[in-house]
Amino acid sequence: MKLNESICIEEQQDQLLLKIRDENHLVKLSKIEYEIIAYYCQVLDKQAVIAFFSAKVEIGAQQLETLLDLAKQKGILVEKVAEKKSFFQLRLKRRKAIFELLFLDFTGSLFERLVENKKLRMLLFWLWIGLTLGALCYLFGYPLAFIENYKSTLYLVPYSFKQLIVFIYLGAFASIIIHEWGHYFFYKLYKGKCSIFGIGLLLFVIPVFYNKLYIQQVSTKKHRLWIYAGGILWDMTTVVWILLGTIVWKDTHPTLVFIGYSMLLSIGIRFVFNINVFLPQTDGYFILNDWLGKENLWRESYLVALHLRKKPFTVQRFLYLVYFIFSCLAVVFAWGCFTIPLFLLVLYACSS
Repeated sequence: MKLNESICIEEQQDQLLLKIRDENHLVKLSKIEYEIIAYYCQVLDKQAVIAFFSAKVEIGAQQLETLLDLAKQKGILVEKVAEKKSFFQLRLKRRKAIFELLFLDFTGSLFERLVENKKLRMLLFWLWIGLTLGALCYLFGYPLAFIENYKSTLYLVPYSFKQLIVFIYLGAFASIIIHEWGHYFFYKLYKGKCSIFGIGLLLFVIPVFYNKLYIQQVSTKKHRLWIYAGGILWDMTTVVWILLGTIVWKDTHPTLVFIGYSMLLSIGIRFVFNINVFLPQTDGYFILNDWLGKENLWRESYLVALHLRKKPFTVQRFLYLVYFIFSCLAVVFAWGCFTIPLFLLVLYACSS
């Protein structure tokens, strides 16, 4: 047996937080437990381990056996002959509103080490700020003429409407990648542990890109709020860059500019829904939860509404009830906004 080479470790007071590559969970151990497991890998003798740690902690043969079994189950201990798993894995699983198709686990990889490099991270951050300020300065000195430029782009794009649907999907998918990168950048800025990305189907129809973050493991509330807001901030700067591109490339690269317009549409729609604190699983919802110190505000408000007649009516319960009503309306509205255009699009494609 040996320690898994793909373990990433973060210290939290007297405990260690372990993220194991190819696994979709975190493992928390005390430092002494990790030392015992690591020493066992060196000597491969349980009696020697018990004797070595007898001065630090009282541990019996059964306790050691249980600890080692747990380490094997969680992937901390692996067989020496075991082959390293691929970072790419197919994954057919429903995750909230997303049906996961596959995921890429870069935890412990060169990519993650580059992102965690403080100098490189700060270089990317200031480059991001500098390019955005430069684009803003250019836009302020140039007439935007958004509608005219859009009409000109549609006239120059050498594709039919059905073919343009592919570019609309491409633009939406690209905007989602940028949005998720915003969350990931701030997650790594505040020393989050894991680098898992995936591709799935939103509502089983719309291709989306997502990344899995263990945000609740970030101890500071202010840092967690920045991580939740990171995608929105990145969207805002992306809008500035796209607007610049629609001016500079509208005549030379109309197809690329049309993809940019599709990204703008995707960002605009996502922003409207994403800041909605009444819509579960949005960034606005998570920000409100964390700000109020709640784990699942939707669930709590639902339980209040469910047992409305069984408990005394208070101001707090009234506020929960109001939140639940607005959440239900937000969910119905969101589903309508997704399903009605999809239905009309399918109807148009079938009738053509």
